[in-house]
This record gives sequence, structure tokens and C-alpha cells, in this order.
Amino acid sequence: MAGRWIGPFPPEIFLDGLMPISDTDLANVPKDVKFTMPAMVEGKDPLEKELYKEFVSTIANNDLSPNMQFFISADKTSDGVAYRPDAGFKEIRCVPPTSPARKRAKETKAAQKQPKTTNKPQAFDWCHDTLVVEFKRLDEHDPFYTSADIITLAKRCPVPSEAAVPFERPGLQSRKIRGQLILYASEVFGHQQRLHLFQLLVFGQYARFIYFDHAGAIVSERVDYVEDSSLLVEFMWRFNHISDVERGRDPTAVDALPNEEKRFISAVGEFLENMKNPGQLVLPNADRTMSGKYPIKKMLVQESDERKMELLIRRPTVKSHSVLGRATQGYIAVEAQNSEEVLFLKDSWRVHHELAKTETEIYRILERYGVPHIPRVICGGDVRGPGGDDQVQSTKSAQWIRRQDLPVGYANLRDHVHHRMVQRIAYPIEAATNSKQYTRAFSNVIEVIERADGDECKILHRDISIGNVMLSGKDGEDDAGLLGDWDHARVTIPGEARERQKYRTGTWAFMSIGLLQNPKKAHEILDDFESIFWTKLYGALHRFKHTGGIDMGVFTENHPKVDAGYTDLVVGGDRKYTILAMFPLAVKFSCKPLQTLLKRIARAIKDYYDAKYRLSSAEDAAANDPDEDQDDDLSEAREMFEMQHAKLSDPKFWKSTFKLALDRKDWELDDLMLVDPYPIRTEEQETQQIESSLGKEFERKNQSESSKVTDEDPDKLEFRADPEAIETERDPRIPLIPASYYRRGLDAEDHEPVPRPAGVSRSSSPLRQEVEGSGATQVGTGAFSSGSSSTESIFEQARKRKRKDRGGKTAGSSKPEGPMQKRTKHTQVPAPFPSTSNTSSSQLAEHSRPRTRLATARQLSGEASVGASGLSRLSISPMRKTQASLKGKDKAKGRGKGTMRSRE
Repeated sequence: MAGRWIGPFPPEIFLDGLMPISDTDLANVPKDVKFTMPAMVEGKDPLEKELYKEFVSTIANNDLSPNMQFFISADKTSDGVAYRPDAGFKEIRCVPPTSPARKRAKETKAAQKQPKTTNKPQAFDWCHDTLVVEFKRLDEHDPFYTSADIITLAKRCPVPSEAAVPFERPGLQSRKIRGQLILYASEVFGHQQRLHLFQLLVFGQYARFIYFDHAGAIVSERVDYVEDSSLLVEFMWRFNHISDVERGRDPTAVDALPNEEKRFISAVGEFLENMKNPGQLVLPNADRTMSGKYPIKKMLVQESDERKMELLIRRPTVKSHSVLGRATQGYIAVEAQNSEEVLFLKDSWRVHHELAKTETEIYRILERYGVPHIPRVICGGDVRGPGGDDQVQSTKSAQWIRRQDLPVGYANLRDHVHHRMVQRIAYPIEAATNSKQYTRAFSNVIEVIERADGDECKILHRDISIGNVMLSGKDGEDDAGLLGDWDHARVTIPGEARERQKYRTGTWAFMSIGLLQNPKKAHEILDDFESIFWTKLYGALHRFKHTGGIDMGVFTENHPKVDAGYTDLVVGGDRKYTILAMFPLAVKFSCKPLQTLLKRIARAIKDYYDAKYRLSSAEDAAANDPDEDQDDDLSEAREMFEMQHAKLSDPKFWKSTFKLALDRKDWELDDLMLVDPYPIRTEEQETQQIESSLGKEFERKNQSESSKVTDEDPDKLEFRADPEAIETERDPRIPLIPASYYRRGLDAEDHEPVPRPAGVSRSSSPLRQEVEGSGATQVGTGAFSSGSSSTESIFEQARKRKRKDRGGKTAGSSKPEGPMQKRTKHTQVPAPFPSTSNTSSSQLAEHSRPRTRLATARQLSGEASVGASGLSRLSISPMRKTQASLKGKDKAKGRGKGTMRSRE
């Protein structure tokens, strides 16, 4: 979320603009309220709990929360998890005792009997509590710079640009505090139907007001509430007097009536029972819908004045892990009045573009032109405002940047608009029972892409991914594949420039090599076709029997890149090219038709990129040394590239290739694997990780070290870029990278610009950072690093340690070797070992051994690399001339295809 913290705003502007109340209520703000800091004990600063008590006493004595109850959080939340805010507000009078939800009414009635402010800890209720309050003990725990700090830094900034001046403080402690705020906002948005969320951050004798929405977070300047409490008192008073909608509640989602609750439970219960029948496709996480910890809500979906629906929903089955961006939530839904058919409700915040169509509008165009194999959309549209008029629900963060003169530049924030859509239930492609059914679904997707980009329709999907390829699940149509999630699609108007948006579009793990390597590349139908290969390969590796393997880090590989006009872009794709070159050696599926199909497509894609790289080299050579021979080479290279480009862009090639495979008679009907060799962490495992990394351990470990301050004094600080990690909106089926290195790269439109991870140097050629002696490109210094402060490979550290143990030299590094260059006798590549984040360098060295040529190729393609533990992976850059030379040498020496010899 680096670069999305917007501020610092004067607190008066924050309060007037985001928390408006009447003049009468404003005139009644309590005066002369005095907050005090707890006294120091034995020369040490007070603990957080002492700060809580002072706050509670002051609020209670001055009646600062007349309509709500201020409380201190217990050790566990309502969901039973350990991480939680330090305090919050519970509603008392905002929800009347006559609320239609009986259980909610009882809770409200019980809450009214409790005192408005209490020192007794209570469980923070993610589903109902409205304000997040976080305490830190020291003044120095402020995770943001003040206006004065920013001015000081700007004078020392080597880049004369406001956008280069940070608002977020660097340092581990500041990043952890901001990470806590992001986590709490993510949980509240994931449990409630909200437009925005207020937070109060208290650190020592200072406080900041924070407003979260799906575009960013608006942050006030810090206020000294001990010296002058008026602004903090006004914040709490306004929060108690603004409306429920102004606090962030979505007015189009209300509590269900008792009879509606029974209707929902009955319909969903029957749906879940039917899924247990033999041969019935299974909808993942469907049982979560029945969680009693979530209230049943009635949500309005409106496409027009004539077409609208009210649906009952509960816990989301698809939950975004990001506050920012589309923040997509998926619900199993039932109509509130009419049919009891179980439907799917998609709730998201689309990026607002003046010329872009909404997802519902895209579906209506596809239906008009008869495009097959798409989900049936019943109703959908942008969510309208509280008054039900034409004004839609949208974010405010980006709008505030345009209306205020901030000392920090924010050029990349965009407005988001709330959108909902109801469609028939479809099942994920993982529900396929064998590789033939799986392949047939992808052949249907090829037909969708062809028809959608036809002469009449002209729509590019631009986000082919494992979550968007589905099965219909209808009787007799279990094999029918569907292509959903058209929210990134673009209608191509004749005569319009192909590249309309500045940002790449697609799910990072499945984007084409061309898009990953070139952020400015215009999206073509070729890119969608290539994404089919990566999506199909990814799913097949998880589901179907095979030998060998591929390092799944190839799907999330990324490197920083600095380019004129852009700020710290991220590129990738090199390791995907390696897979194309090494595919037959790296992995072999037991189902021969599946293996042959993937091999043919991989060869075609590789031929295209070989022609593309050759054309690029020929253009450079012709520009540097123009002569007749160079012109001939350039002409030949261009002709070859155009031929390969036309082949890969032609739907006929893809359809014929899939048909040839599906017509074979030797498909295996029982090739599912019992155990996924690349297991994806479950939501429960992610929760455990969050508890250990972002829980209260951070504060508890430092309570006895009150004199330590990790962030430096800005007066002594030289300017340096050290951006925080970024929360990811990700598909849960994509491997989770370490939480400390979250990136926006897995979301289609939120990965640009991505800041450079701490410790990664700005290299003029970041794609060629090679591991010494291994001949491989190091691609893990950011998202895949081992956690070491050094940017060198953990394998190199192991080699240095072995040299030291033998009394060898350890200082200095030799010049890195290029891909596949000649290695010495003692060059070693680490062998596979169990995935663990605690593996030491010495253990790595013990697992190292000389590799044969074939084993080395498999190692470089990822088969023998470390799993999802966050350790460095190995890969190689595109190898055109090197591969050709090696083939020539093999033929000259008479080596057979199956001969394996150690390279010395």
C-alpha cells in the first residue's frame, strides 16, 4: 500500500470534509476536556494498557461517546483470532431495539444495559463494530512524517520532484504499524458491507485520524491531544453524531427479516446437501456461507428502474485479501421474495474510466452477439447512492488529492465505483474430474475469445486466469467450460488507439511473457491465447499426475525496473521463457495427450519469442551498423516475426491444436493426483501466519525497551527510498508469497507502479542479476528473498561458508557467468530439500552436489528449487545464441539425445 497513504491533511479539513455535522451538534462539543499521559514508572515509559485506562477514564468522565460505547478489546475477537485492534466503538442507539433481526435486537438491547464506557475488555466484533482504535506507547511510534519532516527531506532529496518525497516513515517498526492498520481495515471490509472506515491511531501524546476506502487512506496531520485536546474531542464527538452511512455503512445492505433468514438457511442447506451426491460438482468454500458468526443481510442489486433484485447473503465464499483495488467479494445468494434458486453475487469496486464499460454492460454485449460459453448474468449494475438517484457509490481518496494542495505527489491513485452482479452458479475448473474434461473446458474458452474478438463484437477479455475458467455444472453439460470475470475487458472501437490505459491488465501469474517484459505493450488477442497456456499448465501441475516438476515461483517472478516517465515498474517473464525451452525435460504428465498438447503449444510460443528477440537484435544491429547485409537480416527477421505473430494470434491454430488432442483415444480417465504437490495455504493457515507476524508480539517484545526508537530523527536522516511492502489482492489459488513482501502484482490493475523492495539495488539491467558461478539469474531478492539483509543469493552465502571452513578466500566475488556458460569442476547447484523457512546456509551447502547436464537443466527450470518457503529461486534469462551454440557442439561431439555427461 506504499504510495496510497494520502496526507498529511490539516485535521480541521479532515473533520469538516469527511465528518460533517450540524451547527447545533458542533456547538455542543464538550469543552475543557483534559487528556493526561500515564506517569513514568522507575524511569520507564508506561505500557499500552496504562494508556488505555487514561483514555477510558477521560471519555467516561466527559461523556464523549453519548451514542456509542467505547471499549477495550479482549484477547480474542468475535471470530476467535488473536490479532485485533486495541479499542473500538460499539453501537448503542444507532440500531433500535425493534431491529428486524432478532438476534441483533437482543445484542442491541443487552448493549444498552452496559455503561457507555468501560474498562472491562470486550471481544472486538468484526461484523458490527464501527471504529478501529490502535494505541502505541511512544511519540516516536508515528508511522508517518509530519509536514515539517517532509519539507526537511525535500531539501535533501536528490530528485527534484514532490512525488519522490515520502509520507510514510521507513523502518521495520513503522511498516509493522501501518501493516496492522491495513490488516484491521481488511478484516472490517471483509466482514461488513462498507463504503469506508474510520480509524484512530494514538501514539504517546499524539493522534492521527485515518479514513480508509478502496482507493487509499486519507491521513490527518498529527495532533497533540495532551496539550490541546479540542481536535481529538471533536473527532470523537463528530463520529458519535454523524449518520450510519457517513460512518461507512452501505445503505443498500440491511438486516434480513426473520422469515427471510429461514428462507436463506433452508435454500442454502438444500444446495449444500445436493453437492454431496455422487458425481455432483463441488463449489469450494460453499459451507462457509452457513457460518453463524456472520449476520444474514439483504442486499439490493439494480440494473435499471425496471430490473432490480433483493438478495440474501451471509459470509462470502470468495474474499479479497486487499483493502485497495477491486476488493472483490463473492457470495452464495438467494432471492428475498421469489425463487429459492441459489445464485452467485459478485460485489466489487471497479476502476472508473470514462470510456470503459461496466462488467454487466460487457455481458449484455456478449449476449447480444451470441457469444457462447459465458456465465448467465441475471442482473447487475453500479450501486447507487443513499438517495437511490443516479449518483453511484464511489471512493473519495483520489478526489481529495485533486482538491487539496499536498506536499507529496500522488499521480497514480484512481477512482473506484461500487458494482454488483448476479449470475447463475458456475464451478471452478479445479472441479474437473480428469484431464480430458479439463482440456475440453479450455477449448470452449478459445471459442469464447474468438467470438468475443470477432468482426462484430470486438471485445478483449484481458484477464485469463485459473479463477476465471469455470464449468457450467448443468445436467449433460458438465464438460462445458465457461469464461467469466469480464470486469477487465475492453471494447475495441474501430479507429480507436489500442492502448487507452496506462496500466497493464491481467492476473500477474498468467500474463503473457510480452506483457510481463514490457509494461507499455498494448494488449492483443495473442496475449489472451498465451494466458490460456500458462493457466492450463498451472492447473495441470496442481491436479494431474506427472513426474518432474516446475518451481511455481515462475508464475510470480518479478523484478524492479526504472523507466522514463514511470516510477519503479515491475517486469518479469524471463523464467517463463525458460520453461518454454526446458518443458519436455522439466515435467512429464502421465496422460500422453495432455503432455503432447502442452508441448506443442510451448514450442509455438517459444518460436514466437525467438522470432521477436531475433527481430529486436536485427533492429539494433541495423541501427548501429547500417549496410546491405544488415538490411537483409532485418527484412528476414521481420518476415519471420510476422509469420509467428500471425500464427499465435490465429484462433484456427489454437482450435485445431486442441481438437487434435481431444480426438485422441488414449486419454486417461483417472489421472487426478491424491495429493497436490504444490499445496496452497488455506485461509486458516494464513490467519495463523498473520497472528504470528502482525499480532501483539511486536508490542509485547518491546514493552521493556521503551527507550529504543527504530525510526531515525528526520533532522539527521538522509533521503533514501525504503517503501513498505504492499497488500495483495490475490486469487487464493495462486501461491502465497511471504507476507513481508506482498506485492500488488497479482491483481490486474493494482500492480503499477510497484515500489522497489528494500535491499534491491537499481540496476540498469535488472533482468540480468546473475548468481555467481551458477549461470542462473537470481530472481528472489524482492518477493522471494530468504530474509537476509544482503542481496546476494543464499546459495552464494553457503558457498562462501564452505570456502571459509576449508580455509579458502571469502572476500570479493568473481565475475558472474552468463547463462549456460562453462562451469568449473567444483561448481555446484543445490539439490532439492524439504521446504522450510528455517533452513540454514550450512544445510544448503550439505545438500549441494555436482549436477549432470540434464539435472542442471531441470534445476534451472525449477524442478529442484525450493518450495514456497520464501527462499531464493533460480532461473535463467532467454538464451537464443547460447542454446544454438550448445546444440552445434553436441552434434559435433556426437552426443546422443539421451546421453548425460557432467559438464566440466
